[in-house]
Amino acid sequence: MKMVLVVLSFSCSLVLAAFSQVAGETNDRSPSSVGQLVEDLYSPDPSVVTGAQEKLIKMSHRSVESRSEIERRLVDLLDEPRAQQVTYSNAWYASAELLGNLKATQAIDALARHLDYTNGIVGLSTAHVPAVRALVKIGKPTIPALSVALSDDRPSIRSLAARALGDIGGHEAVSVLGNAAKSERDDDVKFNIAKALQTARR
Repeated sequence: MKMVLVVLSFSCSLVLAAFSQVAGETNDRSPSSVGQLVEDLYSPDPSVVTGAQEKLIKMSHRSVESRSEIERRLVDLLDEPRAQQVTYSNAWYASAELLGNLKATQAIDALARHLDYTNGIVGLSTAHVPAVRALVKIGKPTIPALSVALSDDRPSIRSLAARALGDIGGHEAVSVLGNAAKSERDDDVKFNIAKALQTARR
């Protein structure tokens, strides 16, 4: 009888030790690990940034809680003054790209607030406008926020909102763009809305 109790006690100890180890590993991977990976997005080394992005994507698949924590931290980064400096624009771009790939609806408002964020490089495509690219990836849930952006005081924001809606496409986007076309007075914005309508109708 004593031998059985000793064996059971020893077995319980092993199980508890194993459980503690697993719990420790889980804790190591959650907030502190996510925080470190998000911090890695600021690295000047592209391979470090890419590695952090890949790990964050993998972690987002582990649980709803992990995904929510990752998305929250990435959204917070979008509003950080440090990330909005050109020196650290790689972190902003990487964060926006991740949020787009994750189709993070909780990021829509933050991305819409920074619709015209760039690293100083401009062009005809949206390659250097990370918020637009992310919103397009998230898709139709972004249309209400983009509709509001079409009424922004800044012509540049209205133009970018139109371009995003054009790339999202569909009946709802066409309807929003059509209404904006009726009230828009800026020639450049009107041009972008017309182009976006063509794209959205394809």
